[in-house]
Amino acid sequence: MPSLLSFDIWNELDAIPIYITMVLGMYGCLELGRSWGRKQLASNQARGKEWIGIIDGPILAVYGLLLAFTFSGAMHRHDERRKIIVEEANTLSRGYLQVDLMPSADQPQLRTLMKDYLRTRLNCYRLRSDLAAYQLETLHSYQIQDQLWQSVIKSSDYKVDRRAALTLLSTLSELRSLTTSRKILTSFHPPMIIMLFLLTLSLVASFLLGYQISMLKKKSWPHIFLFLGFVAFTNYLIIDLEYPKVGWIQIDDSEIMIRNIMENIPELNGIK
Repeated sequence: MPSLLSFDIWNELDAIPIYITMVLGMYGCLELGRSWGRKQLASNQARGKEWIGIIDGPILAVYGLLLAFTFSGAMHRHDERRKIIVEEANTLSRGYLQVDLMPSADQPQLRTLMKDYLRTRLNCYRLRSDLAAYQLETLHSYQIQDQLWQSVIKSSDYKVDRRAALTLLSTLSELRSLTTSRKILTSFHPPMIIMLFLLTLSLVASFLLGYQISMLKKKSWPHIFLFLGFVAFTNYLIIDLEYPKVGWIQIDDSEIMIRNIMENIPELNGIK
C-alpha cells in the first residue's frame, strides 16, 4: 500500500475522482467556516470578524504564491518532457540515416534493429498508463540499444572505416542518454510535502472564505461554484501536469510529434 508521501499513489489515481474529491473537500471546509461564523454571530461572539484581512490576507497571499509557482514549475517540467521526445526522435532519425555509412552487408540488420527500437519507443508512449507494461517495453528498448551497439562495434572491427562506426556509436550513445534523461525527468517533481501543503491550503482558504461570507444573509451559489470550480481545477491541473499518467493532460501528441519528425524517412512512416 503506497504512502501518501510516495509518488506511486498519484500514478494510481484517476482524473474524475481527484477533481470531485477536491471540490467536495473544499465545499465542506467552506460550509464549516460559514457554520462557525454563523454560530459566533448568533452568540454575539463575532470578535473573529475583526481579524478578517489581518490573518486571512497573508494566508491567502501565501496560498496564491504557492499556487502560481507550483503551476509554473509543473508547466516547465511538462515542456521539458516534450522537448526530450523531440530530441529523441531527431536523434533516432539521424542514426537511421547514418546506417548508410556502414557496410552494405550489415545495413539490413541495423535498419531492422532501428525500426524495432522505434516500435518499442512508440509502445512506451502508448502504454504509459500501464506501469508494468511500460517498464517491460522500456527494458525491451534498452535491450535493442545494446544489440545495436554490439552490431556496430562488430562491424567496426574488420569491415568499415572506424570513423563511420564512431559516428553511429556517438549517435547511439546520445540516444541512450536521452532515453535515460526522459526516464529520470518523469520522476522529477516537487517534494510531496509541497503538494500536500498546497492541497491543505486549498481547504484552509475555503474555510476562511466560508467564515467571511457567514455575515451575508443569502448564499450566492454562482460565486461559490466559480470559486470551488476554478480553484479546485487549478489544483487538479498542477497534479495532472506533474503526473501525466493521472488524468486528462497526457503527452498524447508524442506519437504525432515522432511521426512528423520521421516523415522525411519513408521507410519509418509505416511503423506501428
